Amino acid sequence: MDFFEPPPAPQPKEEPFEQKPWFGSPRNELGVSTGLRLVLARTDDVALAVIDVVAFTTGVSLNLVALRRTPGDPGTFDHPFGHFWLPTHKGGELPPGRLESYHKLQDEQAHHARQIDQRLQLEQKRLWKNLTKAGNKRIREKYEG
Repeated sequence: MDFFEPPPAPQPKEEPFEQKPWFGSPRNELGVSTGLRLVLARTDDVALAVIDVVAFTTGVSLNLVALRRTPGDPGTFDHPFGHFWLPTHKGGELPPGRLESYHKLQDEQAHHARQIDQRLQLEQKRLWKNLTKAGNKRIREKYEG
């Protein structure tokens, strides 16, 4: 750009995002609960109900619930949102693979906590330092002494 050329035209400002009324409740409103509870359908096994209706200036929000009276057979899709219930052994004990998976998850969570928390990092470092010292001492005693 030459010194005597005019500066480039300013870029047009981007318009702020405006949520359409049918997309959801307004961002700047809490809404007013109507306290409505209404059972829409009920059978021996299933119930469908409206738990609450929240009113906004642009419309309403419905809280709908579907419930089962008794759980299905183990190993079936029991939850309305598709959570899979894994079967247990007949004695009510967990299969060994599931218990191992649980312990592995606990170890991973503890590892993640140590990475985040500096105090836990120092404790872990101190523990490994002491274990290393004890191991080296035992090796020296065994082979040198």
